[in-house]
Amino acid sequence: MKRLVVGSLLLVMAAVASSPASASAVSTPMKLDPSFGAGGRTIVDIAGPPYEDEPFSLLMKPDGKFVLPGKAVNAATGNYDFAVLQFTKTGARDTSFSGDGIALLDFLGLRDEALAVVAQSDGKLVVGGFANSPATTNDFALARLNANGSLDASFGNGGRVTTDFFGGLDGILDLEIQPDGKLVAAGVADAPTTSKDFALARYNTDGSLDASFGSGGMVTTDFLGGVDAVNRMLLQPDGKIVVAGAAFNPFTNGIDFAFGRYNSDGTLDASFATDGIDGIGTTDFLGGNDTAYAVALQGDGKLVVAGLAYNPQNASQDAAIARYNADGSLDTSFATYGAPGVAVVDFHGMYDQILALSIQPDGKILGAGHARHPARSFDFALIRFLPSGALDTTFGINGRLTTDFFGGPDGIHGLSLQADGKAVVAGDALNPGTSSDDFVIARYLIADPDWAQAVVSGLSAASFSSPTARDVLLAQFDAVEADLAANGVADAVAKLVVMRGEMNGCGAAPDGDDLLVNCLAQYKVRVLLEQIIYKLGGG
Repeated sequence: MKRLVVGSLLLVMAAVASSPASASAVSTPMKLDPSFGAGGRTIVDIAGPPYEDEPFSLLMKPDGKFVLPGKAVNAATGNYDFAVLQFTKTGARDTSFSGDGIALLDFLGLRDEALAVVAQSDGKLVVGGFANSPATTNDFALARLNANGSLDASFGNGGRVTTDFFGGLDGILDLEIQPDGKLVAAGVADAPTTSKDFALARYNTDGSLDASFGSGGMVTTDFLGGVDAVNRMLLQPDGKIVVAGAAFNPFTNGIDFAFGRYNSDGTLDASFATDGIDGIGTTDFLGGNDTAYAVALQGDGKLVVAGLAYNPQNASQDAAIARYNADGSLDTSFATYGAPGVAVVDFHGMYDQILALSIQPDGKILGAGHARHPARSFDFALIRFLPSGALDTTFGINGRLTTDFFGGPDGIHGLSLQADGKAVVAGDALNPGTSSDDFVIARYLIADPDWAQAVVSGLSAASFSSPTARDVLLAQFDAVEADLAANGVADAVAKLVVMRGEMNGCGAAPDGDDLLVNCLAQYKVRVLLEQIIYKLGGG
């Protein structure tokens, strides 16, 4: 459940803090989407009791299907192996994928876990993680699957690739695909003299190491001689590689947020960060252990990094977030609590963390992970920040939302935002029916007037009936938000219903009184309006 130990691979470090509660504003409630799965969620058991099944990330494919990579006991091997599950747009298991929506992949007859997945332009999937090897303990591991879930024999050795760095514990924790089809894998490698280090490798489209990257296709980076690991990675539009994770810092005598940026050839970017070694940096929150598990790129080039940190106020670990400028310096304009540039958020005075991030169209930051509840262990947890870093009090309860499944430990590991204002999450839940953790995919309805306003603001001028139509529509949303702030839910719903009536479809042509005359734009906004009306209890 807690992403502190990734199988037998490595110890992934801990920590982060708490924010003051603020007055709650009336808002559109956040609900599970009843049109998805069973009541908003689908739960899948693979090996039966008492074996634990667990996904570690989530991919929304271009066709709208969802892929969850993780681990499950494979009856054919008796070990934990790569488990890759594919779901339809509506949350059902996709039977066109491996017959039942589940592909189990073994490497060398020992323990394997899938931590990340990417989709190629041809529909094939590449899955990354680690494979246990009798000779080298754990190695970087990749597998490529055809669209039907079968192994692609043209990749590596029969569809599989393993890479050893120095003979020790190595593993992929994240995976990205470049526009040219090459694969960048990031994680951790045991180094002979510096403990565990940041590790990256780049592969050609056939699975061979790309010799133009680093040294023979591989790169390792030590921070300060201690344990370092990449937990998440992203590719910038300019081809540079941003990584985030954790590093032991002897100056703080603890584990800190660690991040870095590499050029496309694998060299550190000397223009990024200033922690003594150009290209990498660390951030200490409140003097304890801090670990980054998620990273997102804003439209302005700033980086948002999130995870957990130790909070001395409650002697626990809490959700944590920081924002960095494009040059890697801490953005001290971000957040209004904790230290400048960072935010620490507590749910119930116990263990909380963020494992996934997404930036909404309105610039708000949505984090997902889990929060410890004093009465029922861990719950699915969502947390939303304003672009300033303050908690968005219109979301859930003072910016926080939790979901319990069966009273046992539950947690989110992956998050993806849909354009229609829905958030899909992947995680695991302790299922009393199987007495073990099972795969879970769920979808939340999170659209609100701010989301819809951002969509309207982003439409082209040609989408509107007149030069003033955009402002009229935005003012209508402002009036809805004013009603909600004044507890006027019924008045807000009435206004939204009128707005929906003005977007009743174009047919052969838009109606004469339509503010939006682009039919696709009408549809996008209408879908958001219907979602908001439903959540507020309207028809």
